[in-house]
Amino acid sequence: MNHQKIVGIVGAEVSMSDRVQTSDIDLSINNTNTIGIEAKIAKEVASQFVAKKTGKIIKAQTLRKEVELMLRLTEEMGSKYEPILSNMINRLNLNSENAHNIFSEVVEEIFRDRVNWGRVIMVYAFGGKIAEHCKQTNNEQMIEKVGLWVGNSVAKKSSWIKESGRGWNGFMEQFRDRGCAQESSWFQGLFAATLGFGTLAAALYIKS
Repeated sequence: MNHQKIVGIVGAEVSMSDRVQTSDIDLSINNTNTIGIEAKIAKEVASQFVAKKTGKIIKAQTLRKEVELMLRLTEEMGSKYEPILSNMINRLNLNSENAHNIFSEVVEEIFRDRVNWGRVIMVYAFGGKIAEHCKQTNNEQMIEKVGLWVGNSVAKKSSWIKESGRGWNGFMEQFRDRGCAQESSWFQGLFAATLGFGTLAAALYIKS
């Protein structure tokens, strides 16, 4: 084989290798971009969710549809455990110094052995309760920080949201527009798939 043929073969192999590596990089970038989008949505949902839970007005045209559904879910799920959770939150003696650590410890417990949409909802619900507590105790400067804690905690699960949760579109598809006849079994399944508010209350009791 002459020198020109060798150079041609090597050049072709290098070119093919470059294409493969470039393709791999493109896929990695696309995947990273998608995860970045899921993280961005998680943070926007947290910010608007906490704002709504504490009585702030958000224009309808700017309110994310995920927030509307999250509010409905946390309200319906929380109704059964509201007195327990409120009592536990009060017993924690939350203040500017300890609130972030307590929040982080409870979220770590929520995600300790698995991630699913039910547990993501729990994180938003817990953050919402802390934000409400901050408002009730005239510690409103903490409210925006709580929104950041919730958003950052859920954003860390962006890989799961994208790959297993089918993105935030998957969240909307799984939980919206359930018929009245299906409501009971739907919420039973949701509770069975998550820690449940009872377990969250137990985690709060341990911290208190």
